[in-house]
Amino acid sequence: MKQKQWKPNTIKRLKKKKSKKPVKVLACIDEYAQKLRLNMTPAEIEVVQWLKHYNINFKPQIPIFTGKHWYIVDFVIKAGKRKVCIEVDGGYHLIPEVKKEDKERDKQLHKLGYTVFRITNKDVFKDPIQLIGILQFLGIKCNNDIL
Repeated sequence: MKQKQWKPNTIKRLKKKKSKKPVKVLACIDEYAQKLRLNMTPAEIEVVQWLKHYNINFKPQIPIFTGKHWYIVDFVIKAGKRKVCIEVDGGYHLIPEVKKEDKERDKQLHKLGYTVFRITNKDVFKDPIQLIGILQFLGIKCNNDIL
């Protein structure tokens, strides 16, 4: 059986339909999210290591339906009523069209109660403590001290 080739922007364009297809669409999205979990970028792997080091409970590559689109966010952290999405952005996200799509995506996630934090690949390696500091500022409890 030949597997479908997924393009990065394909997922967010999938819409939930009012028929028997949403289950099939969700299965495809879950499958794609699983592929992303197994093929993380070096920056995402670094973020995973930092989150684990500070004992922060997180889920990687989670599909979220906003009512309009399905989005797969890099990391989701839920602590009490707080919901934070961490997006690790590579150079692709510097393209003006992609920046516009990212803004719309952030707005949709915000409507669902998520705080979206974006960090570039470069910053992950240059200043990884920034990530933990911002999570603490957002009210996410870290079990190890930064200093």
